Amino acid sequence: MKKLCLEKHSKALEDLDVSEQQAFVDTIRRSAADSTQQKFFELVRDQVIRGYYTSAAGLKELDYKGNAYYPFCPGCESL
Repeated sequence: MKKLCLEKHSKALEDLDVSEQQAFVDTIRRSAADSTQQKFFELVRDQVIRGYYTSAAGLKELDYKGNAYYPFCPGCESL
């Protein structure tokens, strides 16, 4: 990605301002489905999401209480 950013902007990604960084990432996101750039974007996106939702902040947002035994299925009406 560094090479691509240097080709498009003559700067490294970290040297671009925020709006330029967002535009660069957006061009990668919109690239062809089978392209290397798209595969890279999907991998990074998936790992960021996984990292967040397995962190303390993400688990708190999900209201995760850990593994627990329920005597009944939550949300199911008993017959």
